Amino acid sequence: YGPHSQKPDLPPHVFEQLQQHHAEKLLENANNRGEIECQTRDQSDCELWQSLRHEMLTASNFGIVCRMRPTTSCAATVKNILFPPSIETAAMKYGRDMKEIARKELAARKELAAKLKKDIKPCGLFIDYENPCLSASPNGLIDEDGLVEIKCSLSAENLTAEDALQKLPQLKTVFDKKNPDTMNRKHRFFYQVQGQLNIARREYCIFAVWTPKSCKIVRVSRDAVFWKNEMLPLLTRFYYECMLPEILDSRHNRHMPIRNPKYVTEAIQAKNACTKRNSPYRDISTDIVQMNLLNSRVQ
Repeated sequence: YGPHSQKPDLPPHVFEQLQQHHAEKLLENANNRGEIECQTRDQSDCELWQSLRHEMLTASNFGIVCRMRPTTSCAATVKNILFPPSIETAAMKYGRDMKEIARKELAARKELAAKLKKDIKPCGLFIDYENPCLSASPNGLIDEDGLVEIKCSLSAENLTAEDALQKLPQLKTVFDKKNPDTMNRKHRFFYQVQGQLNIARREYCIFAVWTPKSCKIVRVSRDAVFWKNEMLPLLTRFYYECMLPEILDSRHNRHMPIRNPKYVTEAIQAKNACTKRNSPYRDISTDIVQMNLLNSRVQ
């Protein structure tokens, strides 16, 4: 009883009906993806952009999902994606406000003039045609086959981009140590960029770490094999087995723990069983009984 009472999950047949309706809605979004991209070019200032992203897995979270260990509970990640804080932090506001300035400065840089050829055009929400549960919102488009992603960190406000990449923990590993003009393929930003390129069907990304003092820029090519083999299976599994049950039948809103899917619980059980087998204390109770029995015989 009461507003905080726990209610049971939906009956299976009701949940299946909701799944079917949701699948139809995603398919409709995919069929209208061109129109949706045009309508959402204001991005965070657009209500449609906000509402559509709430029911999809977006590129900004691809790295977090793809790098999760099999034994990691999905509850915290699902909560952060579906129920983010409603209050905009100073860092979030800074990143949002500075990206427009950074975009204009980036397009005006002389060393990029030959590459860019045209202005950086605004863009909205791109929906993956084959997997409409996945979406991406780059910071802009270049020509017919390029896009732009810019990172503006509040922590780097008074630093050059070079100093920020050396000193700030969140930026230290963005680029490959041996080849600083290449993105680190294990960093979450690389997963984000590859998601954007493959969903938007673009061939390259101009990736920039921008501060008011300078800018570090690299060109990243689309890697369709990495997307297909290293990302897509993990992203779709996470969406349908971790996110979707919470979207359709939220436990968080019923003040209950968010579900872990079968593949996570089985991985945790397997790890615990392995740990128990390898523990030097696994048979300690049996050993004590045998020792006591032996001592009694000796006596």
